Amino acid sequence: VIEPITPLMKLDLEAFRSIMRINVEGPLFLTQQLLSPPSPHLNHESRVLFVGSGAAHKPYHSWGGYCMSKAALHMMYQVFKEEKTTVTSESGQDNMSTDSKDSPTSSSRLVLPPRFGSIRPGVVDTPMQQTLRTAQDFENVQFFKNLKEEGKLVSSEKVAKFIDFLLHDTEPDEFERDEWDIRDAAHQSRW
Repeated sequence: VIEPITPLMKLDLEAFRSIMRINVEGPLFLTQQLLSPPSPHLNHESRVLFVGSGAAHKPYHSWGGYCMSKAALHMMYQVFKEEKTTVTSESGQDNMSTDSKDSPTSSSRLVLPPRFGSIRPGVVDTPMQQTLRTAQDFENVQFFKNLKEEGKLVSSEKVAKFIDFLLHDTEPDEFERDEWDIRDAAHQSRW
């Protein structure tokens, strides 16, 4: 959810909490439920895909709540990736010694399911875009109106095809290596 579209100085506490509940708490606690207790159906091919945004990496006027929530979601994805690796010694006992970078080291690592990925779907033709095109307190409203008028919004069908590719046609290590951007030409021929 992107609303309210308002400068940070006008963002009230309840609106901020609502954005965080939907965009951060929902994905966090849903993922926890999926993984607790670990399902016997989860394996190294299982995948969790978070829907990110360029707004996680770049500030937009009047999108403060949305930008912060998507930045938190992006960090959540990265932490889940980091925490899924359990460090064990050859005897099977936890070995949490650290190297110079304060990273856990041991003689072996056990990677637990699932794989975690993140997608930036681009500027998608959804009701959220309609909200942006009608926003009152948003200085870039004309930019989003122009995207719609010029047919430059990504269709939800194209995003669905991209997500299907990520979940079913990428190798496990490839899936979680980096955040996927629908605009990246390097992979578009594959889906």
